[in-house]
Amino acid sequence: MDSERLSNFMSGLCELFEDKSSQIEMIDCVVTYLKYVDHLANKIVGKVMEMLDIQLPVILVHRPFIPDRLGYEESTFITSRRKNSSKSSCSESIVSTDVEGSPLKLQAIADISAFSSPPSSVCTQKHRTIRGYGISIDKCRLFVSMYCNVAQHIREQFRMQLPTMIALCDGIDLKNYVYLSAQPITHEGKSLVDFRLSSAMMMPSFKLQKSEHIKTPPSPISASDITCKATYNVSNGIQGEIIQAGYQGFLQVEFQWKKSGGHINMLQEPPLDARATVKAHVKSLGDMRSSAYQLYKELEIVKALMHGLETNEVHWIGMSDRPLLQEVQELVEQLKLGETNIDEKRSMEDSEDAEFNEAFDLTVDIKRKDFDFTDHLWKVLKNCTSHADLVESLGYVLTVLSNGELQPFIHSANKTTLADLVRDSFRGQLRIPALVGLVPLQMLAEIGMEKLRQDYINIFLQKNLTTLSHVEYFIQTKNKPKDKLLCLEKLQNVLEMVVMLKMFLNLPFESLGTGSRQMLKHYETHGLQDDHIFSFSVATGPLLKGLEGYYPKEWMIQGSKLVEQVVERKAYYMTTEQVFDWLSLQELEDEDCTQEEEPSYYLINVSDNINILS
Repeated sequence: MDSERLSNFMSGLCELFEDKSSQIEMIDCVVTYLKYVDHLANKIVGKVMEMLDIQLPVILVHRPFIPDRLGYEESTFITSRRKNSSKSSCSESIVSTDVEGSPLKLQAIADISAFSSPPSSVCTQKHRTIRGYGISIDKCRLFVSMYCNVAQHIREQFRMQLPTMIALCDGIDLKNYVYLSAQPITHEGKSLVDFRLSSAMMMPSFKLQKSEHIKTPPSPISASDITCKATYNVSNGIQGEIIQAGYQGFLQVEFQWKKSGGHINMLQEPPLDARATVKAHVKSLGDMRSSAYQLYKELEIVKALMHGLETNEVHWIGMSDRPLLQEVQELVEQLKLGETNIDEKRSMEDSEDAEFNEAFDLTVDIKRKDFDFTDHLWKVLKNCTSHADLVESLGYVLTVLSNGELQPFIHSANKTTLADLVRDSFRGQLRIPALVGLVPLQMLAEIGMEKLRQDYINIFLQKNLTTLSHVEYFIQTKNKPKDKLLCLEKLQNVLEMVVMLKMFLNLPFESLGTGSRQMLKHYETHGLQDDHIFSFSVATGPLLKGLEGYYPKEWMIQGSKLVEQVVERKAYYMTTEQVFDWLSLQELEDEDCTQEEEPSYYLINVSDNINILS
């Protein structure tokens, strides 16, 4: 190896580790030192780090990033088709895992020869070329080799845990390499650095019927060392497109299980003894089918009122076909006749919604029976469309109370300004406040938050989703209005998650309760984070029933063994997504050819080789 080139490479690495630069250029390539988790790191190497089971920092080797990576041409494009032949040079190249380094290898655990070549159908149409920033396989090997040569000197100079180097391949060699990596491994009491050398190759996408499987031969690896994993993306599944109607986020289900020896069918459905995990994030945009939709609308009105108190500008989002004062007057007359009359009217109004929700099997009942006076009043005043109407309506209510014409029921826990005025009226001590400026808005916002507070308490306790101790933090009445609103938003997020899991996975309430308590615990110490993903362990049986008709987004099988106390792995991934952003590819811009419901899969072969230095 060229000693001058090796010396320049080591000098460049020293610049990176001394924070003199975040990247260097060498041999028409860029070497980047990624130390922190950010969008760029996740986009480029997030999946690779998951496959290699490593953390930042990492060293990336790649071509310079290209601002405009797209080019368009019109030509004959041949789509892939499965061949019936059992042997193929392409399949042999994919199973082969030759990488520079130790000859210690695991045997291949999948026979993919039947799916190595594409089904043929020809389309003449426009396609796009994506110009990648991967480098040739020869340069990848060169950089990995240089890193292995200088690692010992770097370690002695910096006294640090050396990062993994990942060289991004362009994928256009005969074996379709997508990356090579070198992970330094140090042992206590040993001065020399060992390496885990890893490679990944990707087979072009192919169609696979749900009834078809890629069979593996009997594996020589012990049963305890073979792991299977299936991931279902419910939010993008064939039957899961309805989730996009009112939710922002995603819903994913993962199954993981150990497999004994013998033939293993890739893409097989998870067994009942698999460990199931739901990963989900939801931020409601208001789905009319959701039983939490009414609370969502009311919370949005409260948020608009609170914004008005801060800015002196109110965006009235209520709607009403009748004069607001007239509706308030009718409410007062009904209350004079007793609460029973109001409850009957509410039942009639809710009947259509109940029938609608029942059609979607939404069994999360959120209707509360113990409304007090401010709850009833909020149901009417939330439709207010102007400050003048609000002042007029509140003035009428306070006058009726002051005259003793109405003595409504008020919850003892209701500490709102209006509730205190009602209690004063019981003693004949009510003094009507001046309804000017922000006072009416504050009174309305208070009764809205109190009504929602009681609603959430009722929902979570009625269905045994949680206990009072779990929600106590979120329902304290002594909090500042801004803090109260934030707590209500958190409770709404938890409720939206419960409804989503019930709607799309039909989980039992025991599982919903576990998820609710986990989210509440998280929100006690964290704010509302748009990118936070919750992970819930659930029973496998009910999930499998709910996922009938879905195809896995990713299916993985991994075997491993110990080489000098270091884990050496071989894994196959079948994924519907092209997860390597840096490859140079050609993709159809339009799909004029006949489409099938079955997804296309990429097959990725990841292999480790442990290089032990004596």
